[in-house]
Amino acid sequence: MKKAIYRAFRPKTFDEVLGQDHITRVLKNQIRSGQPGHAYLFAGTRGTGKTSCAKIFARAVNCLHPVDGNPCNECENCKAILDETTLDVVEMDAASNRRIDDIRELKEHVVYPPSQLKYKVYIIDEAHMITREAFNALLKIMEEPPDHLIFILATTDPDQVPDTILSRLQRYEFKRLDIPSIEKNIRHIAGELDLTVEDSALHAMAIAADGAMRDALSLMDQVLAGGGKTIDEETVQAILGTVGYQSMSEMAAAIFQNRLSQTLSLSQDLLDRGKDPHTFIKELVEYFRLLLLVKGMDQKDKLPLDPTQVRELQDLVDEVEMDRIIDSLSLLLETEEVLRRSDFSEAVFQAGLVRLVNYVDRKSLTSRLAALEEKAEAIQRWETPRALVREEVDKAIRAMDLTALAAGTKTGASGPKEEEAFESTSPAPQDLPEPEPINSVPQNLSEPEPEAALRPAPPSAPKPEADPSSVEGNPMAWLRDHEDKLLDYFSARNSVPAYLFKKYDDLVSLGKDLYLVYTHETLGPIMKKEYEEAVAQAFREILGPDYRLFISLEAMEGAPEAQPVTPPEPVSRPEPQPEEKKEPADPVGPSTPLDKMKAVFPEDLLHIE
Repeated sequence: MKKAIYRAFRPKTFDEVLGQDHITRVLKNQIRSGQPGHAYLFAGTRGTGKTSCAKIFARAVNCLHPVDGNPCNECENCKAILDETTLDVVEMDAASNRRIDDIRELKEHVVYPPSQLKYKVYIIDEAHMITREAFNALLKIMEEPPDHLIFILATTDPDQVPDTILSRLQRYEFKRLDIPSIEKNIRHIAGELDLTVEDSALHAMAIAADGAMRDALSLMDQVLAGGGKTIDEETVQAILGTVGYQSMSEMAAAIFQNRLSQTLSLSQDLLDRGKDPHTFIKELVEYFRLLLLVKGMDQKDKLPLDPTQVRELQDLVDEVEMDRIIDSLSLLLETEEVLRRSDFSEAVFQAGLVRLVNYVDRKSLTSRLAALEEKAEAIQRWETPRALVREEVDKAIRAMDLTALAAGTKTGASGPKEEEAFESTSPAPQDLPEPEPINSVPQNLSEPEPEAALRPAPPSAPKPEADPSSVEGNPMAWLRDHEDKLLDYFSARNSVPAYLFKKYDDLVSLGKDLYLVYTHETLGPIMKKEYEEAVAQAFREILGPDYRLFISLEAMEGAPEAQPVTPPEPVSRPEPQPEEKKEPADPVGPSTPLDKMKAVFPEDLLHIE
C-alpha cells in the first residue's frame, strides 16, 4: 500500500521541522545536556508538527550517538523506534483510550523499567479527550514518575487539560506555519518526487492549508491521484472547489467600481459552474483581507504574495478609501454568519454582493445621525423654555403655605405710596432671618406713637467711607468681578442653575446684610423659594461668616422688601395736632388666596381656574 505523502516525508530530525524553531532549539539543548524533562505538553493547531516532534524526541533521548541534539536515525535504538519494533516507545490515542480503566492499566505498565531502551516514552495524542476521572488517576504517576519514564501529551485544545496536570508539564505552543514555509516544503517534496508545480498552484495549496503542513501535503496527494507530473492551478481549484485568484480580482474590481450588473453576472457564472457559496464567501473574506494589508502596510515584501500580485492589488485599491475596505470586510463576515444558518445560500450570498456594490459610508452616516440627534435635542430643549419655567412655578406654588396666604400674613415692606402703612400683602419667606434693626426702632410696631413717628431722628455719627472695591463700597462691581467664582462654586456642587442665577438685577449692601434683587415675575420667586440658602452659603464662603445674603423680589433703594420697618425720613413741617385714634383701615391689596398668588405669579402660569 502506498504511503501518504505526509507520512513518507515526516521530519526525522529537529532540523527538518519547519516553523517551530523556538521549540526545537529548547528540546535539542535538553538532549545535549542529558537532562530531559519527565512530562511535556505539545499544544497547537492540526498539522503543525506536534506528533513529529514527539517521535523525534523519543528517538533523541534513546539515541546511542546523538548529533547536536538530533537522533542519528542509524543506531540500533533509532531503527527499533522507526520500525516500531520496540515496546518501550508507546503511541496511544486518547480518543480511544480515555476511560479511567485505560489509565489504570497504563499505570500498571509504566512502573516497569524499559526492556531495550534507556527511557520509556509514552506519546498520548489528543490528550484533551481524556476524562476528568482518568486525568485524576494519571495525576500521581505524572507528579512523581520513575526515572525511566517520559510522558509527551499532544493536544489541539489545551484548555481542556486540568490545571493540576498542566502544572506538572513543560508546555510548548506550536504556531501555525506561514505560507512561505509551506510553499518551500511542497516544492522540496515535489523535487523529490520529480514533479512540476506551477507557482500559482503552489500558492493556492499553501493558502488552502491554512497553516497546517499536513493539510497541504494531503491536498498534494489528492492532486497527484489524478495522474500526471504537473500540478497546475486549474487542477487545484477543481479539487478544492475554489474560485481562484483571477476571478476574485475581477469581482473586487466590479464591486469597487459600483458595477452591479457585472458583479451579479460574475457571481452567477461561478455558481452555475458548481462553486459553493460558503467557499466563495470565505475566499472573498481572505481576498479583502489581502487588500486591507496592501492598503495599510508599508513593507509589501512581508505579504504572502508574489510581487506581481502585490502590484495588481495595489493598483486596485489606490483609489479606494480604507473605510470602504474595512466596511466591506465587515459586510462579508456578516453575510458569512447568516449564510451558515440559512437554507437559501445563493440568495443570501448575492444579496451580500449587492450591499458591497451599493456601499454607504457607515462612519459618515453614523456621525451625521449623531449630530442631527444632538441638534434635535437642543432645539427641543430651548424652544420651550416657558414650559420649563411654568413647571418650576407650579412646583413652587404647590409647596407654598396656602394657610398663610388665606390669613393674609403681613411682612414689613411698605409700598411707595403708603408711607404711613407698614404692611405688605406678599407672603414673608419662612426661612428669611430677621436682620438686626437699624438705629432705634420700637419693637412693638402694631400701634406706633404719632409723635414719635414724626419726631426727627437724632443725628448719628458719620460712618467711615467704605472701600470702593469691596462688596459694601460697590456691590455690583464686586459681583461682576466674582461672578465666575460663584458660578464655579454652584457648578461644583450642582446647587444653583447658572442661567437662573445670572438673571439678577441688582445687589444692595446694608452693612453686612446683602440683598440680591430679582424683579423677574417668574424667575424671582423660583430663586427665592428654591435657591436662596444655596446662594447665601456661596456668599458666606467667599466673604466670610459675618455676611448674610437675602433674595429680594423688588427693586431696592436702601430698604429691602422683607426688612424691619425703619422710621420715615424727617419732614420739615409743623407738628400736627393730636388726632383721635381711628380703627386701622383694611390693608390695600388682595384679600383671597387666589388674588395673593396672582399678585406674585403671572396668571397665565398658574393654571388655576
